Amino acid sequence: MKPEKELKWLSKLYSSKSCSYPLKLKLNPIALCKKDFERIVDSSENNADFSIWFNKLIELDVFIYSNKVKKGFIKETDGYIVNGSNLIKYVKSNKLYNEFWKLFNFDRVI
Repeated sequence: MKPEKELKWLSKLYSSKSCSYPLKLKLNPIALCKKDFERIVDSSENNADFSIWFNKLIELDVFIYSNKVKKGFIKETDGYIVNGSNLIKYVKSNKLYNEFWKLFNFDRVI
């Protein structure tokens, strides 16, 4: 996957309602299913790159299993929250991070 695409996905993930980070004001992150994260990062449905990337982030503890979530009429599925601390560690490994670090600067006021 191109670093530009991944950085775009990571920035959208960081600003999602599911991201928990100690210094952010979000106290109770919302557990979302894989399909919800697919929508957050604007990935096409059943994208192979997204599935590989999603599983990689589960292994790196960026996505943490939270509980079962129910979506509409679909049966319950696994819900995940984003560990903001591990996300930032992972983002710093992206070679474009130095140019776009302000996207992940959680102290700034917009």
